[in-house]
Amino acid sequence: MKIVAVSDTHSQYKESLLFLPEGDVLVVAGDLTARGRLADFNAGTKWLGRTKFEHKLLVAGNHDWCLFREEEKGIALQMLKDNNITYLKDSGVTIDGVVFYGSPWSPKYQEWAFYKVRQSQELKDIWDKIPYNTDVLITHTPPYMIHDYSEIHNEHAGCEVLAKKLTTLPRLKAHFFGHMHEGYGNTGIHYNVSIMDRHYKVVNPPTVVDVESGANKLVKELGYE
Repeated sequence: MKIVAVSDTHSQYKESLLFLPEGDVLVVAGDLTARGRLADFNAGTKWLGRTKFEHKLLVAGNHDWCLFREEEKGIALQMLKDNNITYLKDSGVTIDGVVFYGSPWSPKYQEWAFYKVRQSQELKDIWDKIPYNTDVLITHTPPYMIHDYSEIHNEHAGCEVLAKKLTTLPRLKAHFFGHMHEGYGNTGIHYNVSIMDRHYKVVNPPTVVDVESGANKLVKELGYE
């Protein structure tokens, strides 16, 4: 199964700015929009709907307010449904034997959507929901100390509680996230897939990873032209 993963498109998702290689599953790890306006979200979901992936999975990010505000959430969810996009909010889906799980939450910085107090019991309760048999995890936040350095805050800004939870997932083959644009890249099975740099310029290509089902299979990163 070939997975193509991006995050932090921030409404700059037109084909001229973001080339998506072919694959089986498209993963969007949050911040589809810049400010979470319904009009922008509508344009983004329509763009995703036009892509040729059989499966499209999306988690929200801290900029995606329309999925967070109660008065707008129903409209945004219908947009996802209309464009055949599976929304993962502390939930999962199994595709060809591969177990995916997604969650939008991040440790709190200022006032944005889907934030929880750092190292709080709320975050622990959220991450404890991740199933033991998860093969592919999609979060918006990075785990602590893994492609999570924030130049703006001059510190590692990932989630400590998530990093601890990852040690309890024996089948995990790939973890996709974004949020910290300057952390693009991968270490082992952990992939920061932000397409933008800290200045909100599209500079990074989509990440392509091949994942096979089964507890003993390995993940192999693929190149693309």
